[in-house]
Amino acid sequence: MVKWTLVFKASNIKFKSSFNAFITYKDIIMAHEFLHPTSRFSNKVALITAAGKGIGKTLSLMMGLEGARIVAVDIDSDCLNELSKELQEKNIPFLALKANALDEASAKQTVDQAFKHFGTIDILVNGVGGSTIHGRSSSKIDEMELSEFEELLKFNLSGTFLMSRSVLPIMKKQKSGCIVNIASIAARGNAFSNGGYSAAKAGVVALTTKLAMEIAPFGLRCNAIAPGLTMTERMVTALEKTSADEMEKRISQVPLGRFATAEDQAKVICFLASSEADFVTGSTIFVAGGL
Repeated sequence: MVKWTLVFKASNIKFKSSFNAFITYKDIIMAHEFLHPTSRFSNKVALITAAGKGIGKTLSLMMGLEGARIVAVDIDSDCLNELSKELQEKNIPFLALKANALDEASAKQTVDQAFKHFGTIDILVNGVGGSTIHGRSSSKIDEMELSEFEELLKFNLSGTFLMSRSVLPIMKKQKSGCIVNIASIAARGNAFSNGGYSAAKAGVVALTTKLAMEIAPFGLRCNAIAPGLTMTERMVTALEKTSADEMEKRISQVPLGRFATAEDQAKVICFLASSEADFVTGSTIFVAGGL
């Protein structure tokens, strides 16, 4: 493992950390404590996919501390169990569902179970996705296999489509609700990731805009965030073999001088899902430190 040192800023505190420390210090990659929790999600039900770790886990806790009832969906039982313990410890009402958001029947069943349990779904956050599902996340287009390209499209786009489609009949009937998708700065096509991931995330941006236009007459909203490199567990693992020089180069390209934390992303999702963004729809907010 490469050993290197870097200064991160999280919650207005400077941390000098190595990769090992990212996993040790939850306040860097899993910000669970918030100094001024509000109740802006009181009585709201938030269904969050890929909730077991990373942005999804931080978001589940953040929204829960602000009054939301959480439907935590993940395919990983161990991560889901760990999140369930933390939600329970914080007295946050929740329903944990092991499910595959990329499967059509599973997506519909997940929404049906959530609605049966809570009687409403007010917020859907589509968190399934990532660039590191295979070992060649930075391969050039002419180096990619068709199977790799299709896998990236499915992993990053299909779940967003399936979960959104499944929840819309409920939200339309309620005449209220919002969807927040997770795209990526890679949607611009000029990031470090490969063409399959860029194409998929550009699809998320386009789907967000199109869906927003279609559901606006029902009083519903759809927006997205486009994160830059964010230090989740998966990304930490993916970067372990990156040289110190390459890491410093990547950081130097971020105008704000650091990579994002899961909390950085979760805070913007919370804004888009709240009444503070009632007149915001069809938008993608880049949460990338100025990139």
